[in-house]
Amino acid sequence: MFDRITRFLIGRRTAVLLLTGLTLVLGAAFGADLQSRLTSGLTDYDDPAAANVVARRIIERTTGIDTQQGYVLLVRTDAPIHPAAVYPEPVAAAVRVLRQRPEVMDVLDYRANAALISADHRSTVVFARVGAVTEKDVLPALERDVSADPALAGHVDIGGPTAGNVQISTVSLTDLSLAEIIVFPALFVLLVLVFRGVVAALLPLAGGAVTVVATMAALRLLVSFQPLSVFALNLVLGLGLGLSIDFSLLIVSRFRAELGARREVDAALAATMRSAGHTVLFSGLTIASALVALLLFPQRFLTSMGAAGIIVTVAAVGYALIVLPAILAVLGSRVEKWAPARWQRRHRAGAPGREDPSERRWRGFAHLVMRRPALFAGAAIAALLLLAAPVFGIRFTGVAANVLPESVSAGKVAAALARDFTAPLADTEYVVVTAGADDRTEVDRLAAEMGSVHGVAGVAVPRALDESHWLLQVSLTEEPLTDTSRAAVRQIQDLEAVPAHTTTGPTADVLALHHSLARHALPAVALIIAITMVVLFALTRSVVLPVKAVLMNALSLAAAYGILVLVFQHGHGAGLFGAHGQGALESTSPIILFALAFGLSTDYEVFLLGRIREERARGGGDREAVAEGLARTGRIVTSAALLFCLAMAAMVLSRLTFVKELGFGTAVAVLLDATVVRAVLVPALMMLLGSVNWWAPRILRGPPTPAALAAHPAAIDEEVTL
Repeated sequence: MFDRITRFLIGRRTAVLLLTGLTLVLGAAFGADLQSRLTSGLTDYDDPAAANVVARRIIERTTGIDTQQGYVLLVRTDAPIHPAAVYPEPVAAAVRVLRQRPEVMDVLDYRANAALISADHRSTVVFARVGAVTEKDVLPALERDVSADPALAGHVDIGGPTAGNVQISTVSLTDLSLAEIIVFPALFVLLVLVFRGVVAALLPLAGGAVTVVATMAALRLLVSFQPLSVFALNLVLGLGLGLSIDFSLLIVSRFRAELGARREVDAALAATMRSAGHTVLFSGLTIASALVALLLFPQRFLTSMGAAGIIVTVAAVGYALIVLPAILAVLGSRVEKWAPARWQRRHRAGAPGREDPSERRWRGFAHLVMRRPALFAGAAIAALLLLAAPVFGIRFTGVAANVLPESVSAGKVAAALARDFTAPLADTEYVVVTAGADDRTEVDRLAAEMGSVHGVAGVAVPRALDESHWLLQVSLTEEPLTDTSRAAVRQIQDLEAVPAHTTTGPTADVLALHHSLARHALPAVALIIAITMVVLFALTRSVVLPVKAVLMNALSLAAAYGILVLVFQHGHGAGLFGAHGQGALESTSPIILFALAFGLSTDYEVFLLGRIREERARGGGDREAVAEGLARTGRIVTSAALLFCLAMAAMVLSRLTFVKELGFGTAVAVLLDATVVRAVLVPALMMLLGSVNWWAPRILRGPPTPAALAAHPAAIDEEVTL
């Protein structure tokens, strides 16, 4: 298959490149307005079938109020505020502006709750509950109304859920753009060093451009049929660039090595695609398959990440297997252009008795590990388990306005509420009771039971929503998501009382999210493991190697989770990344990290095992095959991991903590896998297990491939009959 594809690409190289250029232009034009079509609200985290969502829909249908939306105006005054006095002009203007907005359903100020006045009596907050809105449309309109009122100029900041949803999206995309400006120059310098030439270094950057543009165009088409979250764009850039670098490094390195063997360009390219192309195909299949598991979750945030990840992986593989070979066919030996002669692999490889010094070092390290395999394996496993220990104290939280920096209005309002007000603004939860108009007594009894729950400050008078539903508004004693608020909401939900009731609100929604994630996590993990084992079995024809790979992936991933907990939950070293310990991790980050890191870890496993199997098929023993496989891929895997981590640095530079968590966690998992696991654990375990590594039941053994038989029929026959 690869021979036929390569011949086709070589023969039509110019047409392929022209078609690629035309596709890029059309794709860029088509995907230009993608950002404006993506969602960024709290509904991205909803399970549509969950009870809290059903309750919220009932409230919205009967009252017009969307409990996930709302405005909070922070108003500063020149004179002290007294609760019983006439409204200061800025406060009166803020109330007036809100009441004039068509989406506002009701307004709450300090006349109803004195806790809405700051400790220094120089500022207050005015709340507004709103109906179903499109945040991107109503927030600019409110900002214009505030700016147009002279009494509010310089006195008001807009916060609350509606503003927070829009500004979280804006901050995310702004930070991503700025990070590109910072990361790209450093990435290009490192690419020149790793690829050992300017022309060669430009190939993965071209791949990143092709991959990202193609993915944006595909997402633009997809969003016409299915809503997608704006945060998928963070993954598109980091993963698209990272995979383009990985795949390009593998193919370009092999192509230069084949050229160094004095092959003609066409023959070198054909040999490259038979080996490295085959590995890239399996690698991409592994990563995309792992990301399929995210589609099992009902939350739009996760399905958007899964869809974007799958599309960007397919695009990166497409570039590596179609566009890059056409470019290499055109360049030929000019791939070495603008590189010092001592960096040019074909000159060094062509000289008798010369080899790449990095290969010699990696071969020596592999032999060192295999001389004491039990010692090195034990040390590596112990180190990873030690790093994984903090996982046992992991805690989860949700996304709120307090993740925003104070440079935007919603972040400034959230910080002021936490800093300047003596009493924290308590959580308000909404309980929808299924009961008829004649069941008021039962509803009152239920309200009384809820009022006696620890952590509940009070329950408002029951309100009939329609013929079969009542609304209980429950005020808690603490802010949303504290331990006391969580315990109170759980106890309210667990009340064994008639009539039936469901809860929605800031804390109830996050608890429902956690419950939904936990319910879908096991099938997703099982799917990832099953697909990984099938793909690795197809590559290696072994049952033992896939099982071992899954266990090693789990070990390195657990270590990455442990480091993530230390940094972002406990705050150790968080300041280095512009963050602070927030006591918990955002609940969706570990799930995305599991799928992404598991796929990438298997990707590097494919790189190494593919080369080990190739050397073994040529007749080398287990020790020689492992040493040669590590020698030939050690520099590639390590360089690819470092470059991938630098590409993911765009996410670490974000001001949003949950985006930092995903970028940092992925980078750590990749580094651990490329160093501790691939360099130490794999050769040690390969040595300890010996020929058992390649065992498979006779019923699962397939015939050796023609290419493998041609390479070394005796060795392949020996392998199949183990």
